[in-house]
Amino acid sequence: MVKEKEFITKSRIWYGLASVVCIFFVFVVPKAMTIYFSTAGLVLFSLFIASLLWSCKVYKHGDTKIVLYSGFFYRYIKVNGKKYDEHNTLSTLVHIYLHTTLPNGDKIQATISVWNRISLKINDVLATPTKLTFYSKNEK
Repeated sequence: MVKEKEFITKSRIWYGLASVVCIFFVFVVPKAMTIYFSTAGLVLFSLFIASLLWSCKVYKHGDTKIVLYSGFFYRYIKVNGKKYDEHNTLSTLVHIYLHTTLPNGDKIQATISVWNRISLKINDVLATPTKLTFYSKNEK
């Protein structure tokens, strides 16, 4: 599994579990402590919802591996393990475009929507992401 996808999966699990635990403690602890657990639960639940919008897609083009990552405020293109273009912003109301040229001369353009949905064009042709199994040893 690609480390970006692994990070997204682990973050979703931890934020989800932590928010459920905090919400559970709201009903168990005395009234004086309820405000602390309810606030922590609300913050963690908000982070969990935000983590559902994170996205990572892997593409294969010949012998080239292209990884597109779109997190909370950090987006980038990685070709064969090396970052070629990145964009940092907290939120945006327009699409983000990332460009680079592959070593074989092919031009790629990634479009990341407002809701972090990713699409990739290679030489103006829409590419299909590669399906990865969860524990794929050869994809690291």
